[in-house]
Amino acid sequence: MPEGGYKQCKGGHDLRMMRTPHDEYNCDGCDAGYLKKGSQLFGCRLCDWDACSKCTAQTVMTAELVRESAEDKIMREGTGKLDTSREGQWMWVRKVDANKNRFMQLRHTGSGVVAEIHHYSVGQFTFRPGNAAKSYCLAETGEVLPFQISFPDLENELVEGGGKTFPEEAGIMLGNWKLEFHKDRIVGKTEAKEIKTTKHAEREVSHMNPKAVDCRGMELHFLPHGNIVWLASRRVGEMGVVIEPFTMPKTVTKDAALKAITQG
Repeated sequence: MPEGGYKQCKGGHDLRMMRTPHDEYNCDGCDAGYLKKGSQLFGCRLCDWDACSKCTAQTVMTAELVRESAEDKIMREGTGKLDTSREGQWMWVRKVDANKNRFMQLRHTGSGVVAEIHHYSVGQFTFRPGNAAKSYCLAETGEVLPFQISFPDLENELVEGGGKTFPEEAGIMLGNWKLEFHKDRIVGKTEAKEIKTTKHAEREVSHMNPKAVDCRGMELHFLPHGNIVWLASRRVGEMGVVIEPFTMPKTVTKDAALKAITQG
């Protein structure tokens, strides 16, 4: 570890703070082992490199806490800059990284809401509720934590008017994800038959039959006016999360989530 702690990742990128969405993250700068869910972590998603608070330079931690506080204020007050019209459509781009992992981003041209999904992930997705808004991770348990968009270059491409319109007839397959067009919205589903265990006993007792296709996963509804509604898998329960521009994500009942979907 450099004197004073890490300021950049191994690729020379600035470190950004996030909160770990589960307990399977560890520090690349020391041998502290797995970090508890919700821990502060300073990393780079582009290089998949992370440092714990003990290994990160104090100047970086202070700057990131100040930035997070400012972003929280914007989200609480709903004062972010929203496009003058919510009319728009979902555009998408894809990317393959050096490890052959496939990523996809969708952005609504009116609301500015961005979603990023990974081909191998059935348990979480990343989103930004509006241009320059704070980015979050939504885990399969319904918990929403500050996170990082992995590929800012893809997001910039979409902001600048790039990307493709959604193929309504063919849909899109991305590893465990299947996205299809339903009437007026895009529906993305991810599921896996295998059971994923964690080190938390309270999570281990909630397993379902491994033969059930929906024992893990989630469902996303990309609505025509730029909102996203997340629905939990059966393993998690009857709940949903509503994502709107420059508004703190709202955890709701499944019935309320379904109502938000029908309202668009």
